[in-house]
Amino acid sequence: MTNVTTPILEQAADSPDTSRGSGWRLPGLNRPMLYFLLYNFIFNFGLYGVADVVLNFYFVSLGVPPETIGILQTLTRVGGILAGIPAGMLADRFGARRITVVAMIVAALSYIPMISLPSVPVMAFSRILLGLSFTSALIAATPLLVSLVEPRHRTHALSYYQIVSLAGTSLGTLAGGFLPAALVGIFPLPAHVDGPPEQSSLAYGLTLATGAVLLLVSILPLLPMAPPRLAQPRDAQDRTGARTPWLKLAFLTFPWLLFGVSAGLSFPFYNLFFRQRFEATDTVVGSILSLGWLVMGLVGLAAPWLEKRLGRLQAIFLTSVVAAIMFLALGAAETLPLGIVAYVIAASVRNLFAIFFTPVILDAFGPRLYSLSSGFGSLVWNVGYFASGTFSGFWAASYGFGFLMNLVAALVFVTAIVTWAIFARRRDAVPAGGAPAV
Repeated sequence: MTNVTTPILEQAADSPDTSRGSGWRLPGLNRPMLYFLLYNFIFNFGLYGVADVVLNFYFVSLGVPPETIGILQTLTRVGGILAGIPAGMLADRFGARRITVVAMIVAALSYIPMISLPSVPVMAFSRILLGLSFTSALIAATPLLVSLVEPRHRTHALSYYQIVSLAGTSLGTLAGGFLPAALVGIFPLPAHVDGPPEQSSLAYGLTLATGAVLLLVSILPLLPMAPPRLAQPRDAQDRTGARTPWLKLAFLTFPWLLFGVSAGLSFPFYNLFFRQRFEATDTVVGSILSLGWLVMGLVGLAAPWLEKRLGRLQAIFLTSVVAAIMFLALGAAETLPLGIVAYVIAASVRNLFAIFFTPVILDAFGPRLYSLSSGFGSLVWNVGYFASGTFSGFWAASYGFGFLMNLVAALVFVTAIVTWAIFARRRDAVPAGGAPAV
C-alpha cells in the first residue's frame, strides 16, 4: 500500500490551494485531505466492514440468544449518546486529530475483553466502550475534515468523505466474509471444537481481532498530517473566553433531531419491509439494501453541483421533497421493482440532507465550536433515532409498513420546512462559495 499511495500523496501540496493547480481536477483534494481519506477508508474497512459483518455470527457461535444479541447491538448507540457533548468539547479543547487518534486506540482495545472474556456482561461493557470511542471519532471527523479545505470546498470534502466511507465498508464487508475460513487455516483450532471450523467462535474472534488491528493501522495516515494553513474568520479569533451558546445549539440543531426521528422509523425496517411486503428472500433483501448503500454514496457526488446551482437551503428543500415523494411511493408499492426504485431514490436522496446541512451548522457556530456543534448534532440525532425506535416497532405491527413509510415522508418534508424556517434569514446558510442560499 505504501508504494501505491506515497507517490500520490507527494503530488499534492500541503496547502488547500493545491486544488487550483493544473494537476488536480477535484476541488479541495490536497495532501492532508488524502491522508484523512486514507484514514477514513481503513477505519470503515476495519470497523463497519470486517468486524461488523461477523459480529452477530460471533454472538451466535457463543450461544447468545437473539433478544440478547439485539441488546448488545444497541449498546453502541448508548455509548454514542454518552459521548456526544463530551467528545465535542474535548475535540475543541485538544484538537480533533488528537481525539481521533485516542478514540481509535480505545476502539481497538474494546475488542480485547469481548474476545478474551466472552460473557454477556463483559461483551456489554465492550460494546458501550466501542460506542463511546467510535462515536467520538465520528464527531471529531467533521471538524477535522472541514479544517483541511477552504470553506468553498466543504461540500466537496463531505462528498469525498461519504464515497470513501462507502468504499471502505463495502470492501471490508467482502473481506470479512472470507476471513474466518482463511484465519482458521492459519491458526489451528483446539481439538474440542465441534462444527465447521469457519463457524467457530475462534474463527469469528480472530476476524474481530483483525478489525481491531485495522483500527490501529488507520491511525498511521493521521500522524504525518500537517495542520492546515487556512485563514481563520475574524469571529474565530480571540473568543476563547466566550460562553457556550447552549440554547442556540439546541435551536439550530433541531433539524438533526427530526432527521434522526425519520431515520429511526425507516432504517431498522427496510429488510422486514421487503421480506413481508414482497416475500423477498434474505439474499434478495441483502442485494437491495447493498444497492441502496451504493447509490447513496454515488448520489453524494452530485451534492457540490446542486449546491452551486441552487444554494444550500434550496437544495435541502428540493431533495427533501423528492425523498418524501419516493417514501410515499415506497409505502404504496405493490410490485418489487417499483419498491426497489422507490427505496433506492428515497434513501439516497434523503441522505443528501446530511451533506448540505453539516456546513450550515458549522458556519452557524464558527471554528471555535466546530467539534462541540458536531457532537451536539450527533447527540440529538441519536436521541431522535431512539425516540422513534421506541414506538416504530409497535406502529409497524399495528398499522403496517405503509403507514410507517408515509410517516417518514411527512417527517422528511417537515424537516425541510423547519430547516428553511430557521436558516432562511441567517447568513450562516450562505454556501461556502459565496452564492446566496436563499
